[in-house]
Amino acid sequence: MSSDRSTIRLAVLLFVAFAFSAGFDHLLTIGRATPNLALVFLVVACLFVDGNGGVLLGFMVGMLQASYAEYVGSTIFTRTLVGYIVGSLEARLFRDNAIIAVATVLLGTVFVESVFFVCAPQRHPMAWFIGAGYESLYNGLLAIPVYFIVRRAARGRE
Repeated sequence: MSSDRSTIRLAVLLFVAFAFSAGFDHLLTIGRATPNLALVFLVVACLFVDGNGGVLLGFMVGMLQASYAEYVGSTIFTRTLVGYIVGSLEARLFRDNAIIAVATVLLGTVFVESVFFVCAPQRHPMAWFIGAGYESLYNGLLAIPVYFIVRRAARGRE
């Protein structure tokens, strides 16, 4: 399903999602749960591209998020890796389903945070683990509306 036009539309959508995420994620915080909208959009968008498109989108989001992150290499690596893995599932997964998007975002967020922890261990692992759990759940909830936005962008005028 991945075409050059849909990949470009998804890249533009990811850039807009990153800009919104960078400016307004703190306003969406509920208790200890802060969403990562750029990651949610990335994982859902990678359901609509192949592995190569996933690498491209993941690297782009990784570079954007690394521009203001403390751990530059780990941020780029984890986003690129999750983009490739989810994009590679294109032929194996029935992606035209919001429940698949929710499950993929939940597992994708847990995967990104776990690999990030291995690459850049945190000082307070239990606090980090609880925060990552809240983020995963919140991202999973946000996957539902994001899925419909991304599906529309990926399909264009079909």
